[in-house]
Amino acid sequence: MSKISFNEVITKEEILSILKLYEESLPTLKNGTVDKTQYAEKIARFGNVLVMTADGKPAGFAAYYCNDTKTKTAYLAYIAVAPDFLHFGLGSRLLNEVKKRSLKSGMEFLRLEVRADNDRAIRFYLRERFVREGENGDRSFYMICNLV
Repeated sequence: MSKISFNEVITKEEILSILKLYEESLPTLKNGTVDKTQYAEKIARFGNVLVMTADGKPAGFAAYYCNDTKTKTAYLAYIAVAPDFLHFGLGSRLLNEVKKRSLKSGMEFLRLEVRADNDRAIRFYLRERFVREGENGDRSFYMICNLV
């Protein structure tokens, strides 16, 4: 891969198309737990969607919020890398870009929720300096990373 680029997606229509493109990789989108149309509207109003391309092809995306100015904590809602681009370190590059942009927005921490049975994601987040923060029932828990 010679060229990696990152672009913000702003409109709810663009966000919805990104969510549909990656829904197979994200269980809450795939199984309908989260309504894609409503979520696209919410993130268009309050959040950010960052799309990563590799050699001009869609390679991944992240949806995140930088609006908790009281605790200065950004929240990573979704991150996904396209199946054809797994195992090239692009997940780390995408997450690092989210961290950089969150820090630039005045955030000092990045928080996320991960399913307790998603061992691959948990290992990834631990490698990326996240620590386990608290439980959210039996199915998931929170992790946090210091950005400063």
